[in-house]
Amino acid sequence: YGDRIGDPRVFVSDGDALRRVLYEGYVGTFEMQWTFPVAQHEPPFTLMVSDDDGVLRMGLLTGTVQADPFAIGVVGAELTVVDDAAVDGRAVYNYVSTVEFEYAARAADGRTVVVLGPEQSEDYDHYRLFLGTDDLVEHEVLSFVREQDGGTTTIDFTAGDGAATAWFPTPFSPELSPTLTIDGDVVDLVAVDPGALDDAVYLCR
Repeated sequence: YGDRIGDPRVFVSDGDALRRVLYEGYVGTFEMQWTFPVAQHEPPFTLMVSDDDGVLRMGLLTGTVQADPFAIGVVGAELTVVDDAAVDGRAVYNYVSTVEFEYAARAADGRTVVVLGPEQSEDYDHYRLFLGTDDLVEHEVLSFVREQDGGTTTIDFTAGDGAATAWFPTPFSPELSPTLTIDGDVVDLVAVDPGALDDAVYLCR
């Protein structure tokens, strides 16, 4: 379960190692209880942690994914809490995530913008932007901002000695077109089916 300060992380033993798993948004209560619904695991499970008057308890519901707390020791299985020494020296692995197309769009002159990102991500730090006509060249992302309107996204990135911006509207506004702005020149983009880019060459930084 890890450090209870900040965003906690959940790990599951894998042989002698510990492998991180993603939960679907944990729920905490004023009673110092936390539930972690883990659907991306086989089998799925819900982990519950309780810290009542300094007594740490952990419960597990195997095959059940829920945000609601449950009675540890009454429902599911109660886990044995161990100290740090029990896991010292174990290899620790982050979760493995598939890279997916976030955006793919093309201008009338053939320039294509592709944004790739991990299937599961807690932030936008690992998103990559590629731009080109024949070869798609990775450009440094300066900022990645997604608004809370259903997904309007603005990506500032390097372009030569200057900066550029790729803008993608929320899917809830299909009348709006994505745009690419370079050196003050704004051009409209048209969405491209990712399957049309199967033979594209990506040049990474």
